[in-house]
Amino acid sequence: MKNILKIICIYVGTVIGAGFASGQEMMTFFSRYREKGFIGIYISIIFFTVISSYVLNYVYAYNIYSYEKWLERIVGKSLCRVLNSMIILFLFSIYCVMLAGTGTLLESFFNCSPLVGAVIMSILLFIIFVSNLEGLGLANMIIVPVIFIGMLILGIRAIGVEAVINIPNSINMTGNYLVSSILYVSYNSIGLVAILFSMRPFMKRRYEGILGALGGSLVLGVMMLIIHKTTNMNYAQLKGAQIPMLEVGKSLGIEFYTMYGIILLGAMFTTAAANGYIVVDYMKKKLKLNHIVVSALFCIITIPLSNFGFKSLVSILYPIFGYIGVFTLIWILYRKIRVLL
Repeated sequence: MKNILKIICIYVGTVIGAGFASGQEMMTFFSRYREKGFIGIYISIIFFTVISSYVLNYVYAYNIYSYEKWLERIVGKSLCRVLNSMIILFLFSIYCVMLAGTGTLLESFFNCSPLVGAVIMSILLFIIFVSNLEGLGLANMIIVPVIFIGMLILGIRAIGVEAVINIPNSINMTGNYLVSSILYVSYNSIGLVAILFSMRPFMKRRYEGILGALGGSLVLGVMMLIIHKTTNMNYAQLKGAQIPMLEVGKSLGIEFYTMYGIILLGAMFTTAAANGYIVVDYMKKKLKLNHIVVSALFCIITIPLSNFGFKSLVSILYPIFGYIGVFTLIWILYRKIRVLL
């Protein structure tokens, strides 16, 4: 049971970065379509479930410990090197954005230099990296439930118990919400697939991976529905907000504002930890250095880079990696359907 919980928490913790927890991703991909966004979320969760169950089942069946082995098998060695380099660059960029986001958030709360937040986050992440996969699993098992409960409390307070649970009876199923949901899954599948291929040590039995995939998708789906319902109800007021859910917390009082600030920090930490773990592992293999040395080197290098406008860089890279994600999604669905037939 403990291994299943680790897989669920790492799965969820990888996806719920600053964009997700802030509400910005829900606003961009789902809330803009208002009520039709609910259908988009259900479609996304189905895709997430198919992808995660396929990957974890594959990991167990072929005893794989890294996504590189899988990537090489489906595209060949030459293309694998190119795609792998692009994936590492993307994960590296996301890591730096999480550091920058932490610095900005702590600056707004404590009026300190953004560098302070980046340094504090880097020290904590260094501890995770040197603790390997067990450290990553333990950190997510502590932080993800806190984030989930915090979102649930804020959601219930903001929109009422019935609003969180009930789904609209009448939904107009037209528009581009389907394309938007596919793009959302495609973009998020890059980091998710990379980290799920590292879950073999937590899978003593095949069912642990399957339950981990189902549980992770369920928890993620509930969180998506809570944020979407909250932002959908207040779409006009939140449309121009940088951090929509933080604005919701502020409107409910200082305690909710502070609570959601902590949730955001936790979400950025878990996403940075997952992305950083993959990059550190890649660097260790390439540089052939001690794991602790590589972890320290990575954390030190990324502190100044977090202030170099990586948000703009990632906004440029997103479309490129979106295409990589679409390719990954199509290939996994193809393999899944072929097995079923």
